[in-house]
Amino acid sequence: MTTTAEKIIDIQIDRDALRAAVRFVRGADAQRLTPALVRAALSDRSVTIDGDVAARIDEFCRLVGEKVIKPEQPFDVAIGLHPQDAVNGSFQSAFAINEATSAYDRWLDTGVHRVKAGTTLGTLKPPTDGVAGRNVLGEAIEPKVMHGKPIQVGAGISCGNDGLVTATMDGRLVVDGMQVSVVPFEAIDGNVIVSRDVGTLESDTIINGNVGDGVHLIAKRSLVIDGSIEGARIAVVHDLFVTRGMVGATGGGITAGRDVTLKFAEEVEIEAQRHLVAGTNLVNCKLRSGGCVIASSATIVGGELTARYRVLARVIGGEACTPTKITVGPGIDVARRAAELEEKLKGMRQLLEKFNVRLAPLQNNVRRLTAAQKEEMTELSFEVSQLQQTVQSIEAERKGLLASLSDGSFIQVSELIHEGVEFVIADRRTTIKRDMHGPVKIQRCKHKGSTELIAHDQKTGRAMVLASRRID
Repeated sequence: MTTTAEKIIDIQIDRDALRAAVRFVRGADAQRLTPALVRAALSDRSVTIDGDVAARIDEFCRLVGEKVIKPEQPFDVAIGLHPQDAVNGSFQSAFAINEATSAYDRWLDTGVHRVKAGTTLGTLKPPTDGVAGRNVLGEAIEPKVMHGKPIQVGAGISCGNDGLVTATMDGRLVVDGMQVSVVPFEAIDGNVIVSRDVGTLESDTIINGNVGDGVHLIAKRSLVIDGSIEGARIAVVHDLFVTRGMVGATGGGITAGRDVTLKFAEEVEIEAQRHLVAGTNLVNCKLRSGGCVIASSATIVGGELTARYRVLARVIGGEACTPTKITVGPGIDVARRAAELEEKLKGMRQLLEKFNVRLAPLQNNVRRLTAAQKEEMTELSFEVSQLQQTVQSIEAERKGLLASLSDGSFIQVSELIHEGVEFVIADRRTTIKRDMHGPVKIQRCKHKGSTELIAHDQKTGRAMVLASRRID
């Protein structure tokens, strides 16, 4: 930049060179500011001057002359073009999820959707390639992802030139990662009771009826029960979908390798490795979810519910203060393990300090050491090195555990939390002392330097600290 220009303008170029701005120097003579001077200064900084940039320079000089732009106020004269990463292909389903609160249609939520041959399933959207950008210096900026990946057409479907996807067989629509396919779907008509042995279900199956008390059922893939369950024990490797619900009766429970979706549950045990989705009520149940419990329109009353990440509900608890316990987060075992590692680190650091105290004088007098002392120094150096590596490894594990305790797990209730409900989030426990109206979100977080359970009123924005204690 010329000396004259330096006294009149200041040029700022972002680190990524996608923006160049000009500022008028405070106290400079505005009459000496000309578009030619600005263009020359920008050219000295290798900024490309095209028609748009020249027009912006003229605009800057005019606004400075009219005192619209104040001294030291930056004015963008050149803006680069960001690169666009490639986008993978996608599948746009022809089926819409019914989101009405009065309805209960979760076929797509669980990935269990029955189709017949000839049914139009949706449309494949082709991938797009990345587009290079350009900075204000005229240099190309390559996208991080150059080429998008197409959706693969699997078995049981055909795809036309227009991208329209049609089923060629009856079965279940599966969108698995970057592949769309239709897989066979076995149907069992009528109720399944103890006297009717259906054996182990090897393929995706729908039972067009109820499952009765005392039935033990194993499904090696996904299972849909177009009815209700009473007192049965069901193990599913993939997803379970129940159009009505389940009552425990003389016993009963569900285990699923992925999601469980049902309308209601009473007096049952359910364990889902991923998400548990409920439509209306969850009453006196023992529920465990490796992901989230999604019961946005449901009442959860009585029993115990544990979820790894979050719980969404309409109402939690009952008017009679029915004992209800909700737990989210990584669990108290994680907090205890972190505390154990902290104690272990203290002991190892003390031992490391003792070794260093013994090692320091030996290292400072290497030339005068006897053979025995040199051997001792070698052994101590090895011990110190091993201890340091162990300390680093334990510290990394401890930090990871502490981070998981504050991973953002929460409980969200849209209408009401009744008095007496107990909440546990990670390593903290609280009991609600009086009814709390929603929408409210409860989570573990830092508040004024300490870890607390906080209830966020999502209508007013107010945050309230809940009286809680740490679980030892």
